[in-house]
Amino acid sequence: MMPKRVALWAVALGKLAERRADAIRQAQNG
Repeated sequence: MMPKRVALWAVALGKLAERRADAIRQAQNG
């Protein structure tokens, strides 16, 4: 795998994790 592609994957996964954490936080807040 190319380093550039790995970096893009890391960024995409980071954004997904951030969005999921936001959704969980909102669900807990009701």
